[in-house]
Amino acid sequence: LEVYEIFENMGLQGDTLNSCVDTITSNKDAWLNFLIGSELGLEEPENPALGAFLTFVSFIIGALIPLSPYFLNLGFMSLIISSIFSFCMLGIVGAAKTKITGERKLKGSIEMLIIGTIAFICSYSIGLWLEQFITTF
Repeated sequence: LEVYEIFENMGLQGDTLNSCVDTITSNKDAWLNFLIGSELGLEEPENPALGAFLTFVSFIIGALIPLSPYFLNLGFMSLIISSIFSFCMLGIVGAAKTKITGERKLKGSIEMLIIGTIAFICSYSIGLWLEQFITTF
């Protein structure tokens, strides 16, 4: 079990190791929380409402940046500018996520850019298809 490995890495051995593993694994909630905390470094948020609010604000700000060219009514140029903004933001977010994942910044950025580009192509294609579908009625 992973719990054994975690406790062994902490220096526990023998009966103490077995006792700790038995205690943790006897309670499923404690076991899950232990694994989440040990392996992922995640903790229960102290203030869930604040976390939700900050997520909401981050989402709004993150969405306004690529959408801002559409407020200027530049026609097709809005799509190009928005795509550039989105591409840059994906690269920045990809690099930032490496602080959590521990990967190299370039790898994280490229990974996020590929996923974001695929999502963009899919959503744009669906939008074009829906436009054709709706206008035929």
